Amino acid sequence: MRTRNLLSTTVVALLACGCDTKKKSADGQGSATPTFGGTIVLSSRGGPKTFNPIVENESSSSEFTGLIFQGLTDLDPKTGLPRPALAQSWSVDSSGKVYVFKLRQGLRFNDGSPLTAQDVVFTWKELAFHPKILCAMRDILMVDGKLPEVAALDDLTVEFRLPTTFGPFVAAAGGLPVLSKKRLAAKGGEAFNAAYGLDTPPDSLIGAGPFKLARYEGGQRGVFVKNPFYWKTDSAGKNLPYLDTLLMTIVQDQKAEVLKFKAGEIDAMDVQPGDFPVLKPLEAEGKFKIHRTGASLSSFYVVFNQNTQTDKAGKPHVDPVKLAWFRDRNFRAAISFAIERKAIRDIVWNGLGHDANGPQSPSTGYWWNAKLPPLSQNLDSAKALLGASGFTWDALGKLRDKAGNPVKFSMVTNAENQARIETAGLIRKDLERLGIDVVFTQLEFNALVSKLDNTHDWECVMLGLSGGGSDPHFGANVWISSGRTHMWFPRQKNPSTAWEKELDSLVAAGVKQVDTASRKKTYDRLQEVVRAEQPFVYLGHPEAMGAIRDKFGNVAPTPLGGILHNRDEIYLRK
Repeated sequence: MRTRNLLSTTVVALLACGCDTKKKSADGQGSATPTFGGTIVLSSRGGPKTFNPIVENESSSSEFTGLIFQGLTDLDPKTGLPRPALAQSWSVDSSGKVYVFKLRQGLRFNDGSPLTAQDVVFTWKELAFHPKILCAMRDILMVDGKLPEVAALDDLTVEFRLPTTFGPFVAAAGGLPVLSKKRLAAKGGEAFNAAYGLDTPPDSLIGAGPFKLARYEGGQRGVFVKNPFYWKTDSAGKNLPYLDTLLMTIVQDQKAEVLKFKAGEIDAMDVQPGDFPVLKPLEAEGKFKIHRTGASLSSFYVVFNQNTQTDKAGKPHVDPVKLAWFRDRNFRAAISFAIERKAIRDIVWNGLGHDANGPQSPSTGYWWNAKLPPLSQNLDSAKALLGASGFTWDALGKLRDKAGNPVKFSMVTNAENQARIETAGLIRKDLERLGIDVVFTQLEFNALVSKLDNTHDWECVMLGLSGGGSDPHFGANVWISSGRTHMWFPRQKNPSTAWEKELDSLVAAGVKQVDTASRKKTYDRLQEVVRAEQPFVYLGHPEAMGAIRDKFGNVAPTPLGGILHNRDEIYLRK
């Protein structure tokens, strides 16, 4: 069960203070008095690659580490605003560059040892900021090539001195789970990359999250039990979580997951649009409910290779003739106008989808630029744009560029994703109406990623991006021209176009702005540029859905958090 990481699904507004309040239970599946005890069975596709929360960079691992470890803040699943976690409050000075976080009194790791400000400083300075440790959060926390200075003022107080203002810092502070200095001080430096591997004894995984790992059966399941030292309490002052045990069953793919859910072997799962018609009629019999939470936060797109560079042998990554098409904004916009997105929603997603108008999903709320109109099909506009760039049609209706070359390119997607394969078939037919020939191929996902990251020998790809959440800065690596995920032309030494240079400037400005309204204007402009240039031709957002058994209470799904954001508050009805 892929639970969403609320740390990366945030709408960020800087707060002067976080209030320490006890949460009241809200039962999303009927009112009842929460009870302690019981087990929930979830699922993970493929299982974790590591138990190390600092170096992990894939959802299959974070599903496990997110149960064991916790950071200074987390995010409200309804608003996306930062809220207290291990830190009960925070403040920022008038310069906007000095933050002071106050820890809760009496914090303990899951082995009963104290958690203090020294553990926070150790986690940030010695682990996350170490240049030889593979920490993705370091890139997000670095601005103008500099990282914050971190110091413990006393056992409960941590001070961060930033090199410049950093709008989403309070939310970003939750992205680093606090680890035990006592346990890990001797495993620092490059060696830490191998720490907390899958062979680590469970009682050595010391964190402050709601659960702790009791047993890991490689390739089969993880067994978690409640952390008796977890800091959070319910409205009656009793320590959470309510559940005694959480089992994480490892499945190989979506089909296996659906079969296990139908058989009652797992209690909750994400529901894909293609599985909705199969599962929906079984709700009453299976004693579960499917919750629809709105447009997915993920992006789904077609992208063209605009890389002007050559390989080591001097061969261009992209045929120069085709490269000229792909770098032409009119060509990309014409492709966008040619696609009938409603057909994708109706046929592939069973009507369970939402319009896209740019890089942000409407479910991101505040940061979504609602002024941009939905992307739609308009063949007349497509033909006009192509004509303006010198394209013509021959007697057979085939599109040719101004040099007479027939317009033909390859499109590839990953073979494991049936929905993308079906979508590619629809798009190929749409482009045929413009006289464009598309050669569609499928590749195993890792092989496709290798083309994107390493060899760059591709023409057109259909893929999706997830993670990063609602705050635009946490997707900065997609937009900056030097970014690894600047997929259409990654790792540029200098921006190759004026609009990419503007994106660089907008990202640099947005992260430094503290005023939320100013950041909103900056990121609205970023979305306008991406919409106008269409480096990604966005296809829409499938409905985000999750199913969970009726026997569980306090289920309160949200678009940002999904159905299991409050696992520490979910209980088994008795």
